[in-house]
Amino acid sequence: MLEMINQDRLASPIDIHQPVTLLRWDEKLAQIARAHCEDMLQRSFFNHVNPDGLSPVERLSNAGIPWSSLGENIARNHDNLSETEAAFMRSSHRHNILNPAFTHVGVGIVRLTNGALYVTQVFAQEP
Repeated sequence: MLEMINQDRLASPIDIHQPVTLLRWDEKLAQIARAHCEDMLQRSFFNHVNPDGLSPVERLSNAGIPWSSLGENIARNHDNLSETEAAFMRSSHRHNILNPAFTHVGVGIVRLTNGALYVTQVFAQEP
C-alpha cells in the first residue's frame, strides 16, 4: 500500500499546487494503524475515535510518537488494497494522501473472515 500511496502522490501533484515528496514508512505509525484496525474489528465500530474516546491525536501522543501534523484514513469492506486506495482517492481522504506536509506513513490492515478489509493509514510530519 505504501507504493500505491506514493504513486498517487507522484501522479496528482497538480491537485495541491505544491511539490510532494515520497512518504517514508514508519513502523511505529504502522503499529498504531494496525492496533486501530484490530480495535475496530474486535469492538465492532468504525470511526477515527474509539469507544474510549481516543482519537488519532491521543493514540500517537500516548505511544510517544512525536509529530507536528497528522492525518488518518480508515476504510472497511473492500476486498483488496487497490480498491481501497482507489476509494480513498475518490473521497475526502485524498487530501491526506496528497498533503505535502506529511513525511511519514504507517498502514494497518486486518482481513475479516469474509475477505473484507479494515485499513487504517496514519500520516505524520516529524517535528
